[in-house]
Amino acid sequence: MQKPLRIAICGTAGTGKTTLINELNKTLNLTVNPVGSRSVAKAMGYDNPYDVDKYGRREEFQYLLMSDKTAWEREQE
Repeated sequence: MQKPLRIAICGTAGTGKTTLINELNKTLNLTVNPVGSRSVAKAMGYDNPYDVDKYGRREEFQYLLMSDKTAWEREQE
């Protein structure tokens, strides 16, 4: 059985990661992991990911981001 194609994209804010994955999705019809820094920051009660640093919650944020992304991946085929 062939494993599903998975592509990981990382980079700093504003570098075009979302734009790139949306274009890849159009071309390859991929399922996109919806968990990102913005959604995790919102779940923590912040307007954007930069706010977590202002309140000294970077470590918690990083942990939640990775665990939420991993949990979503495990739920997929």
